[in-house]
Amino acid sequence: LLAACGEPHYDIVFAALANLARIRGEAGYEKAAVVAFERLVPASISLWGHYHPTTLTTQAAFAYWRGKAGDPAGAAAAFGKLLAPYKWVFGVEHPSTFRIRNHLALSLLEAGDPAAAVAAFEELLVDCLRLLGPVYPQTLIVRGNLLKSRIAKGDRVGVVSAGEELVADCRQVLGADHPVTLNVSDHQASLLAEAGDPAGAADALEELLADSARALGQDDLRTLTIRNNLVLWRALTGETAETVGSFEELLADCERVLGSDHPHTLDVRTNLTAFRGQPKITRWRSGGREGHRVIVTGSVDGEIG
Repeated sequence: LLAACGEPHYDIVFAALANLARIRGEAGYEKAAVVAFERLVPASISLWGHYHPTTLTTQAAFAYWRGKAGDPAGAAAAFGKLLAPYKWVFGVEHPSTFRIRNHLALSLLEAGDPAAAVAAFEELLVDCLRLLGPVYPQTLIVRGNLLKSRIAKGDRVGVVSAGEELVADCRQVLGADHPVTLNVSDHQASLLAEAGDPAGAADALEELLADSARALGQDDLRTLTIRNNLVLWRALTGETAETVGSFEELLADCERVLGSDHPHTLDVRTNLTAFRGQPKITRWRSGGREGHRVIVTGSVDGEIG
């Protein structure tokens, strides 16, 4: 397609292809996004060279979707290689470089190295506070990711209260409907659950669900994900009378909006089947999609991870 469009239009067509790849990933087809960006990287290098901003951002997108598709170690390695070129092209203190550092630290966390992630986020937060301030959107994101990493490392002292302060800052500065506020509120619900307060997590998700439905719509993928997680947290508190019915309603909506073979639809169907089978042990894990949780039958009661 790039060859057919002619040189004057390379940038327009390339941007369209990159947007299409991103939309595929955001729609839940992370592996399709990986395949698309893997093809776009050499095309960008051929058109503009290794150190052109378009090439670097395309490589960053490729790394990002690798992580989302289940290869966080590969994503961490890719982001690590990108850090030096980003510093050289954009500058050490440029927000784009900060974003690469954030993705690198998050990939380390998802790859199973929370200690390295905490160290990286702490270093990044110092720079964000110094250059951007405590309530700049990027700083707020890093603050949230640091709390998430501390929980994974086993350091829970003061994490929940710090998360509450972060949510309040986001609501005051950005508003309840801002994407960063929604993400931070979702993280806070997870922090509450992982700190042993599933009831508090469910209450937080109830409020978040209302915000997400208002800001994004009832059929948005993130709203559907929040509904899934809310049912799970309610079930963990012992409120299971309406669990099967809630999952049946959610499954119908997922099939209508996403299709029967979408990854999120499959996760919800797994949850419904598990609760219909009345598993003796209730345990949770995060699904392949960010923030999505699926039930697992195992040997550890009430484990969250």
